[in-house]
Amino acid sequence: MSKARDYITDLAVSGRYHFAAEEMRKALGVSRDAAKLALYRLAKRRLVASPARGFYIIVPPEYERLGSLPADQFIPALMEWRKTRYYSGLLSAAQYHGAAHHRPQEFQVMVEKNQRPIECRSVRVSFRRAKEDASRSRAELQYTARDNIGFDRRGNRRGSRRVRTSCRGIRPGGDDSR
Repeated sequence: MSKARDYITDLAVSGRYHFAAEEMRKALGVSRDAAKLALYRLAKRRLVASPARGFYIIVPPEYERLGSLPADQFIPALMEWRKTRYYSGLLSAAQYHGAAHHRPQEFQVMVEKNQRPIECRSVRVSFRRAKEDASRSRAELQYTARDNIGFDRRGNRRGSRRVRTSCRGIRPGGDDSR
């Protein structure tokens, strides 16, 4: 077994499923080129995936078909690595409050500055600019409702019937009878 594979196995055993390429290079004591080649080989075997340049996640067997960890499991580590304030928002936050009528096709993150979307095999993450402080991990009820009304599914600033329906469920004691 390779040193790189032992390294990711040790991380996974300790409960950590993310690492930076530079961190792995230093731990293994190899050159940048050797680390890059080792990561390429691990990615080819689908043992790791890279949602952002220089940042890797370990793909455990239960997520092998997905090809990546679910976004809500790696976004906190990625945002900490990028030193970016954020919170999960829009329909992603609504699902945590039990108000999404279906699971969103992409994980939606509110950040202070717009960022490019992420596609990590079959996992998609979109970023939207937050209207105010983006330091929470998940939008509270009132922010979730406000954000959902402000964006439709294409990210445009206008309401949509689907978003209003999910916001009905966000109301405290939210029932769909009205």
